[in-house]
Amino acid sequence: MDRITEAVSGCLEREIEAMFVEHRLLGASIGVVSERSWIWSRGFGFASVESGDVPNEDTIYRVGSITKTFTASAIFKLAEGGRLKVDDLLVGHITEFAAVQTTRGTVEDVTLKRLLCHLSGLVGETGDYWETGEFPTIGEFIEALPTAKIAIEPDSAFKYSNLAFTLLGEVVERVGGRPYDEYVSTEFLQPLGMTSSGFTVTPDMSPHMATGYHLLPHEEFPRRAVHLSLDGHTAAGQLYSTVADLAKWLSVHFRTDDRDSAGARVLARRSVERMQRVQFVEPGWTLGYCLPWWAHRNGREVYIGHGGLVHGFSSQILFSPERRLGVIVLTNGDSHRASFPIAQRVLAEMSKADDARPARVDARMPVPTPGEWVGFLGRYTGLLGSLAGIQHRGGDLLLVDSPFGGEQLPPIRLDPTDEPDAFEVTGGRQAGELLRFRRGGDGAVSGFAAGGFPYEKLVVAGG
Repeated sequence: MDRITEAVSGCLEREIEAMFVEHRLLGASIGVVSERSWIWSRGFGFASVESGDVPNEDTIYRVGSITKTFTASAIFKLAEGGRLKVDDLLVGHITEFAAVQTTRGTVEDVTLKRLLCHLSGLVGETGDYWETGEFPTIGEFIEALPTAKIAIEPDSAFKYSNLAFTLLGEVVERVGGRPYDEYVSTEFLQPLGMTSSGFTVTPDMSPHMATGYHLLPHEEFPRRAVHLSLDGHTAAGQLYSTVADLAKWLSVHFRTDDRDSAGARVLARRSVERMQRVQFVEPGWTLGYCLPWWAHRNGREVYIGHGGLVHGFSSQILFSPERRLGVIVLTNGDSHRASFPIAQRVLAEMSKADDARPARVDARMPVPTPGEWVGFLGRYTGLLGSLAGIQHRGGDLLLVDSPFGGEQLPPIRLDPTDEPDAFEVTGGRQAGELLRFRRGGDGAVSGFAAGGFPYEKLVVAGG
């Protein structure tokens, strides 16, 4: 536990205990994650009412729709390998989807991207299996596609769909060449050391499994929830996990540096950033939807997260990518009204403490500038009087300020290309365009052009 967490832990415990009673929870494991590991965790109540065991960070829960964050990551992982594109048509990978009913929109409107952020207009379910407990196999889901329909115009509104993620899981299986659960296990769970996570409860996991309960409105003692396999809905909500394991998962989605040596590099920085980019915003901008994360605005803070609700369990992960700070709430009662408020409150308190933390001294080992980049460094003046600088920090070549003057944007990373004097701009007005350095007759760098505007070099690095 770090000093700041220690200072607020007592307050956190009191507030959580009060909310625990307010929402009539039975048991919960809660963890705070910073950078690459969890830094605070507590168990509350009972992992099992019958045994009286207290849960902890290694207690296993069903996490429901948090599974969707793994499904989406698998799609982005396949895109990184050139196996598909996030903007692909679903029917291009699942030809059977052509049979879906199209009273609103068309089959060609349904892309992987729209499915990822619930903007496809697709129905949420195709049967009453949540009531009967008899979930179809993935083959039966595919066979039932002629009964499914695009219920609203794609992109017209957020429409949550478990069917969408079931179909995305099938895309992962067909394109990845392995069963969905095997793909997620080998590409994410195993490399990250998430040894207590999986899609079935193994004999090793069973002793650590919390019991799920259905909370009754007029009785104190709960009813034990049925424990059903979601079968064909695996990619939408079948995962089991722990606070300790999900801390490792959050560390992946905190990361903004491809050279981060901590843990396995299971997703590229660009995938992580794109998954957190808001695609649709509700009126008033208190809630937005990403790929597949949800973005929650809390005052000046924007938190990214995803929850889950499945027979006898509710869960929530919520984090600030900017602060690299997050919270995980796993409970063994199927009240979704509790996990999000607790996560939001804990993260808000930790954010306040983070604001009060003294500025940290950057003790990172300095990285030498590659010899071929030294000539790029310095200050430049633009055609319209703006100023820009080229710096080297932490192994990256950075464009400091904006080449369009006055915007005072954060430093923008320049990614190398196959041309030694050309770099791709990763942010700001000219994102995705090339910044090209020019050289004079003597071979020295004399300026650059970015976004169509020329710049002349003013100061030689070190001068």
